[in-house]
Amino acid sequence: LEDGGRQASALEQAGEHLSAGRIYRELGRDEDAVRVLQKVDARHDDYRAASAMLGAFFHGKKMFAVAIKKLRQSCEGQDLSPESAPLFYQLARCYEDNGDVKQAVDLYERILAFDIQWEDVARRLETTRKRLQIEGDPEAAGPAKKGDERYRIVGELGRGGMGIVYKAVDTVLDREVAYKVLPDTLKQNAKALENFLREAKSAAQLNHPNIVTVYDAGEQGGQYYIAMEHVDGTTLKDIVKRKGIIKPRGVLHVLAQMCEALEFAHAKGIVHRDIKTANTMWTRDKKAKIMDFGLAKAIEEVRNHTTLVSGTPFYMSPEQTLGKNIDHRTDIYSLGVSIFEMATGRVPFREGNVPYHHVHTPPPDPCEVNPKLPAALGRIISRCLKKDPAERFQTAGEILVEVKAALTRRDDEAAGP
Repeated sequence: LEDGGRQASALEQAGEHLSAGRIYRELGRDEDAVRVLQKVDARHDDYRAASAMLGAFFHGKKMFAVAIKKLRQSCEGQDLSPESAPLFYQLARCYEDNGDVKQAVDLYERILAFDIQWEDVARRLETTRKRLQIEGDPEAAGPAKKGDERYRIVGELGRGGMGIVYKAVDTVLDREVAYKVLPDTLKQNAKALENFLREAKSAAQLNHPNIVTVYDAGEQGGQYYIAMEHVDGTTLKDIVKRKGIIKPRGVLHVLAQMCEALEFAHAKGIVHRDIKTANTMWTRDKKAKIMDFGLAKAIEEVRNHTTLVSGTPFYMSPEQTLGKNIDHRTDIYSLGVSIFEMATGRVPFREGNVPYHHVHTPPPDPCEVNPKLPAALGRIISRCLKKDPAERFQTAGEILVEVKAALTRRDDEAAGP
């Protein structure tokens, strides 16, 4: 024990606070562990792990408010993955134990969407939903199913930070739609709700083959929804997860179509704000279709006024990360991150303080991450990822010119991912 204490003390003096904290915890010296772990700077790569340890400690001590704060810090900036799922699960448990049932339901739903068999999440979700009904939120049990309403739910298509998507039938026009039920927190923020309906109306004007068409938005059964074109395909995120690196010609074909969609939307003054592989579909007839125009801004406002865990910052531009006023060039940056991911199998920044890296750290050279990547594609990606918006491509149309030139030089591979 004395050797362990001396080792921890030496590590603490050397500034290795996370390692020192772990040893103190193993020795049962909880006060020393907390004291040392709280010294980890928010900009340090160990900050997330230190926050997770503190959150677990405070949760065990039933100090739920501070535990939630530390666990949220440990989850911030992370996608759900086999490595991060235990953190999200502990945060959900902490919400549940603290009586924050709605937040627990939201997190359990996200975990279940990631892995339907994750520990006891399915049982806990059912229990917390019933508890939420008893406590006065009957909508938590699922979408309304009254026979006289316009949209009839057929089945669930997926779940994410912006809501649950169902396959539904528009009983007025007799067509299949993707019916997205938005988070209940939206109706708790009148301004965000007003902006959402306005943005959805603008998005409905975007009639383009590479944009998922918005048909309608409003309220049904006490829930706010957006009804969209039902797309037969899968997201680029899922393709990358399944296949890994996508061949250069496939990347170029997807990039060309995404650029056409963004050029069209930007010309109408509409900025997406949340371009990423999970928001882009690849259809069975080899078309890229960008989803969720009109949603990102409203959901962002909701998150800024609630305790919901924010969505991933892996794709956010430096100016968006810093909360500055943004323009269409924020989509150019996020597009660069998305194409980097397709071309290399990973996002540029995936560890440590991701928002800090987006603002301050030069991105990796995509051609060094994937040496088989053509130099022309690498240059396109790197220019999209410039920290200063003025140094990026200024329009999606400029990128499209470069992409078409690159495609004429690569006619030897099959198109599409």
